[in-house]
Amino acid sequence: EDLRRKAEDEERAREDVKRRAREETERKKREDEDRRRKEEDERRRKEEDQKRAKEVAERRIREEAEREKRQEEDRKRREEDDRRRKEEDEKRAKEDAERKRREEEERQAKAKAESERKAKDEADTKSRAALAASLPKIEAVTPPPPPVSAALGSSSDIGDSLLADLDSFGQREEEEQKEKEEAERKAKEESARKAKAEAERKVKEEEEKKRREEEERKRKEEEERRAKEAAEREARELEERQAKEAKEEAERKRKAKEEMAAKAVARKAAQRAAGAKAAGGGNEVDVSDDDLDMDDIKRDEKAMSAEARKAKKEREQPQEAGAARRPRNWGKPAAIALFVLLVGGVGALHVVPLSTAEYEKAASEAMGAPVKIGSAHFSMLSGIEIRFEAVSIGDTVKIRTVHGSPEVGSLFGAKKSFSKMELEGVSLSQSQLAGAVLGKVAGENFRVGRILIKQAKLDGPVALPALDIDAVVAGDGSLQSVSLRGGDKLVVTLSPKGNDIGFEISAGSLALPFAPGLTLSDFSMKGTATRTGVTNSEFDGRVFDGVISGTSRIRWGTTWTAEGEIRERGIRVAVIAPAIVSEGKVEGRGTYTMSGPNPANLYESARIQGEFKIENGVFGNFDLTRALQTGGAQTGGRTVFSELTGQALYDKGTVQITNVSIAAGAMNAGASLNVEPGGAISGRIVADVKTPNQTLRATLNVSGKVQDPVIRK
Repeated sequence: EDLRRKAEDEERAREDVKRRAREETERKKREDEDRRRKEEDERRRKEEDQKRAKEVAERRIREEAEREKRQEEDRKRREEDDRRRKEEDEKRAKEDAERKRREEEERQAKAKAESERKAKDEADTKSRAALAASLPKIEAVTPPPPPVSAALGSSSDIGDSLLADLDSFGQREEEEQKEKEEAERKAKEESARKAKAEAERKVKEEEEKKRREEEERKRKEEEERRAKEAAEREARELEERQAKEAKEEAERKRKAKEEMAAKAVARKAAQRAAGAKAAGGGNEVDVSDDDLDMDDIKRDEKAMSAEARKAKKEREQPQEAGAARRPRNWGKPAAIALFVLLVGGVGALHVVPLSTAEYEKAASEAMGAPVKIGSAHFSMLSGIEIRFEAVSIGDTVKIRTVHGSPEVGSLFGAKKSFSKMELEGVSLSQSQLAGAVLGKVAGENFRVGRILIKQAKLDGPVALPALDIDAVVAGDGSLQSVSLRGGDKLVVTLSPKGNDIGFEISAGSLALPFAPGLTLSDFSMKGTATRTGVTNSEFDGRVFDGVISGTSRIRWGTTWTAEGEIRERGIRVAVIAPAIVSEGKVEGRGTYTMSGPNPANLYESARIQGEFKIENGVFGNFDLTRALQTGGAQTGGRTVFSELTGQALYDKGTVQITNVSIAAGAMNAGASLNVEPGGAISGRIVADVKTPNQTLRATLNVSGKVQDPVIRK
């Protein structure tokens, strides 16, 4: 019976060994299947990532094409509007010139007709006086015989014709007066109609411009919002994907370790039971290497005798008959210990500095300039982040701190890839800005998706505030778009393309660097720039209740130059020289040029030449009509005029105003005026005033200061 039991125990032990071998084979098979499944999942995930990246790139290309198409349409629409506005301006100028010519011809014709009428009236008066003198002699003649009665009848006919001539003269004068009044009334109505049409046209243009500006602003905001959302969404998806992958990897490792620990415990329990039975029988279980055929089973076999001896010792202790000590479960303590080690490792990573050599090498190759990093630290407190301190690019660009969000795979390889970099304490010269925008931020071992700069200082000849910069980097390392924001609603959008940079600027108010003391509100500007300057641009803004707009071309370097066209509309002229013109609004257009080594002082060399018009204005310090009537003895008062036109030249502080034409009811005048840089003025006014009795004409001299002009005959 003992032999039979021993044989059965040996058979069971062999069966257990074979079963464990089968289980181990199945475990390896499952692990291989899991590994193949994970590899397939990883391959599919990579394909999905590539597909998603391709879709994002295609979407960006489509959005860029649509944006360029919209910009091209906007540019064509603006060109069409400018062309139409120019044609309308030219048409109005021609109409004004034609109207003035007709008015001058009518005035000359009326003056000629008036002089002819006066001459004729004088001749008629003389003839009537001669006839009146001859009539008494005819009446004093004694009536002759009947043949003489015919002569009396003829004298009566002469008196009747004289009266008829007098009546005709009076009727003709009344008709001419009525015709003159009717012509003046029609001229006033035509002028009022044109003024109303012009006002309505200006209102419509202003409304259309505001509508276009509002649409443009909304489009820019929508594009910025979409770009920001797309960047945030991509960053969020990348972080979520990385976190999910890290979580899945940790969960897979945890399950594998728990499964392995459970199997090891089960095997050890079975081995311990088998060893106990073998020890009770007085013999060890004979397990061969062929039956195990695995390293871990060999280790279990070596430990079996020790487990059997331990079980025998436990049976010898006073315990309840037949009771065996239950094996301890090591799975949960092992998992807790693993979690503690992981947390401790993460905490250690936060304080352990990283080597900067690989990052310096990769960044230097990408930037094309030596990059130096003072120190680098790894952090996971608010997500995976590397903090770089005391970074320098070349000899000029200094960065206090860089917060980089690396991709997980780039932490342990030579290729360094960052989804985002935030820079603080950046100092950059303005001369390097164009090169930075047109350059590339990528190399074989370096890649960054987005660059954020807080309160960047752009040192240079133009005084600029600290700016927040947001740059989106394309796949080839070039900057896809750059947004700069500053105080007072300042927003600058840069769109690099080839060697050109498209830019759009908007601000709640902006002090022009080329015109000290002049601040434009609701300022906007757009155009194209290169490394050497602004090739073309359009700008507009509001000042003194009016609008200033124009074009500009700027070159910078050792010498700065600026030139272009300028237009003003609806500006209160009283802010310019209130003592001379106290009321009225001016509109005009002209060209300007200026150059110099320092942009802040370009206005010192400015030259502006153009033409202007003031409607419904008032000379606030003198009365030209009174000056003419009193021979220059009395000049105090005001002169209300309907229109003043002229040409102006500003050259390095000196102002010359020529070809001035003034229309003020019965008074017409021409003038010229010079203003010295110190404010001294000199000029001449030639005016004539029509009175009921005569026409007064005189030449008046202007002197004094702009603040206190003096008029003398």
